[in-house]
Amino acid sequence: MKRKTLLLLVAVALTAGAGIWVAQLLIAPPEDRTSPSSADGRIVYGEACARCHGLVGNGKGGNPRLRGRDLARDLIRLRVQSGYRAMPRFPNIRGEALKNLAAHVAAMK
Repeated sequence: MKRKTLLLLVAVALTAGAGIWVAQLLIAPPEDRTSPSSADGRIVYGEACARCHGLVGNGKGGNPRLRGRDLARDLIRLRVQSGYRAMPRFPNIRGEALKNLAAHVAAMK
């Protein structure tokens, strides 16, 4: 009886743990509603991106580096608008600010 109880508890714990893990994958990251103070790509990067990706794009605190990755501007714009994994989306960065941010990040060599 003890063995069956133990197996049942292990099964419940594994199922619950897997459920939490799947939920974390399915739940969209929070969005950042901060509007940029300028359309200058460097300023937008400093305000919205540098806290996680570092001032010059080398990554920070386990977040990915952007410098030297040869990222396409369209992909950068998509990630900023939609978010990706732990990165929140930034719906208030749009228009010229988004275009210039993408150009700035793409130019990081």
